Amino acid sequence: MTSSSPQSLLLLPPIPEPATYPTVKATYQAPLLLALRQLKETISGRCILDIALPCPHLYKSSASRAELYAQTQAAVANVYKLVSIIAARQNIETADVDGDAVDVRVLLIAYPRNGILEVATAKDTSGWFGPVVELSQLAESGRAWDRIWSVETEQGEQLVKNFKTLWKGSKAEFSKLRGGVVQVDKSASKSVGSEVKRSNSVCVGGTFDHLHIGHKLLLTMTAFALDPPADGSSEAEKTVTIGMTAADLLAKKQYAELLQSWRTRTDRTHAFLRGIMLLEEDKEQLEEVHNPGPNGHALLVRISTSAGNLLLRYVEIWDPFGPTITDPTIETLIVSAETRSGGKMVNDKRNEVDMASLIVLEVDVLDASEEEKLDSDLLATKLSSTEIRKRQQERLKRQSRV
Repeated sequence: MTSSSPQSLLLLPPIPEPATYPTVKATYQAPLLLALRQLKETISGRCILDIALPCPHLYKSSASRAELYAQTQAAVANVYKLVSIIAARQNIETADVDGDAVDVRVLLIAYPRNGILEVATAKDTSGWFGPVVELSQLAESGRAWDRIWSVETEQGEQLVKNFKTLWKGSKAEFSKLRGGVVQVDKSASKSVGSEVKRSNSVCVGGTFDHLHIGHKLLLTMTAFALDPPADGSSEAEKTVTIGMTAADLLAKKQYAELLQSWRTRTDRTHAFLRGIMLLEEDKEQLEEVHNPGPNGHALLVRISTSAGNLLLRYVEIWDPFGPTITDPTIETLIVSAETRSGGKMVNDKRNEVDMASLIVLEVDVLDASEEEKLDSDLLATKLSSTEIRKRQQERLKRQSRV
C-alpha cells in the first residue's frame, strides 16, 4: 500500500526526562511549529508528517512493554498534545477530513541519549514491528520522504549525523530547524525490570470516526503494548484487535449524516497502524469474515515478515465489550482515562466465565487544563469527532451558497 501523499520526516532530539508537558513544550515547540507551518504553506491536499521521537529508555531494553508503558505514554501523549495546540493556533487540520490536512504520526526510536549506537546483537529485537524501531530501521526503510528536518541542537546534530550514515535514500531534501534545550533530571528516571507478563494479544475499542490525534495516541499505545519476542526469535502470530463500533449504534450521534461508514473508519485506522508499525511495504493478506454470533463480522489483515507474523483484526462491535469477553486469547486492554471503569467491567465479565483478567493500560486525556482557556477551546475542536463533523457541515453549507 504505497501512499500517494507527500511525506516528510522530522527528526527530534531525545525526549526530556521527565517528559511532562512543560518540558516537552520547551524542547519541541519551535521545530514542530516551523515544520507544521512549512507544510501548511507549501503543500495542498493531504500530506504525511512522520515524527521520529528518540526514547533512551527503550534502547536495548529487555523489560516488558507493560513496564515501559507509563514513561512512553507520557512522552507520546505530550508530543501529540503539543502538536494539537500548535495546529489549532495555526489553523492546520490534522484529522481525517477532505481537503488540506497534515497526517501526523509519531514513531518511537530506540536511541541512546549519548548518541553512541551499539552494534546489534544476535538477540536484538529491533527487527520487530513498530511503533518502536531502531534508527537504522528508520534510515534504511526506503520510505519516500520528500524532506527531512533535523533540529539545530547538539543532540539533534548527532542524531542526523547518525541517520545520514545509515541513510539509504537519495531523493529527500535535508534541512534544519531551530530547537529548544532538552532537560534531563536523572533523579526522575525509573529503573524497570522484566517481571511483568509479556503480551501477545492486545485490544482497544472505539468509533474512530474521522481519525484525529486523540485516536492516534490510543492506537499508538495499543501497538506499543504488543511485546516483541523476548529473545529475538520468531514466535506464533501476534494480534492487535481493534473493536470498531457498528454504524447502527451511532445513528443518534450529532451530525450523524457525516459519520464515516464502518469500512471507511476501518480502512483509515488500518492505514494509520500500517504507517507506524510497518516501515516497509510488506505484503498483507486481507480477509473479511461474516461469522454468526457476536463479533462475527471482522476484517482480518495478516502480515508476515522476517520479524514475525502479525494479525490486525478489526471487529464490528455492538456492545461495550466486543471480543474482550468472548476471546480468551486477548491479554491486554488499552483504555482512555475517561473510560477506565470499562476496563473493570470487562474483567468482571471475564471472571464470570472463568477467563483470565486482562492487563488494563491507560492513555491520557489530551486536555489543556494547564494552559489558557483559549487552548482548551482550541483542543476541543481538534480532539472531538463531533466537532470535526460540525466543521464539515459548516464547510458544506458555505460551499452550497457559492
